[in-house]
Amino acid sequence: MYDRRIVRGTTYASIIMPAAGLPNKQKLREVTKGMQEQQRVQTEERQVATPEPLPGRVNVQVETEEIREELTDKAPEGNFGVQTDFYIDRPVSCV
Repeated sequence: MYDRRIVRGTTYASIIMPAAGLPNKQKLREVTKGMQEQQRVQTEERQVATPEPLPGRVNVQVETEEIREELTDKAPEGNFGVQTDFYIDRPVSCV
């Protein structure tokens, strides 16, 4: 497989591109403008507006997160201890 985005060799050398392969700056600007416009339109299409409330009711902002996280500058600390098993040395065996 060949992927033109992957360049083999040293990363210190610059990639040499032929002058004919360089895109026209004006054309490049137009293409990026078109892409940005298309993304903006897609974003607007995805947004769903909240319907107007029924008569006698009001829309209210509500937090839907169930868990609140308390932010502090200091990490929580705790003390704990460790106890090792007590072993008595075995007396030297006589052979």
